[in-house]
Amino acid sequence: MSEVTLYSTGKKREVREKLFNEQEGLCGYCFTECFPPNKQSYNGDEKHRSFVLDHKIPVARGGTNFLSNIIGTCWLCNAKKRRMTDEEFFQLMYMGSTNFDTSTKNETYQY
Repeated sequence: MSEVTLYSTGKKREVREKLFNEQEGLCGYCFTECFPPNKQSYNGDEKHRSFVLDHKIPVARGGTNFLSNIIGTCWLCNAKKRRMTDEEFFQLMYMGSTNFDTSTKNETYQY
């Protein structure tokens, strides 16, 4: 039996809700409390706290759509991570940069 992929399930919304519950509503990178995946509208800067799916290893860098390569994150971390792997992103956030700030939408880092 092959591993299930995000897209083979055909239920991206259900995967997002399942991860939201498993992660107790927290971003998998910065651990900020996120809005539930079913929230339909956002006021002002709330969008950066919406719960989205991210590839731990980006597809563009050889990652897969297997569920084991998917993590729930806040929109802001997903946007800042770009093409980095989860390990590179953690290193940047917690070890390699004093300028990294997940509380703003501004990119204040170099890689």
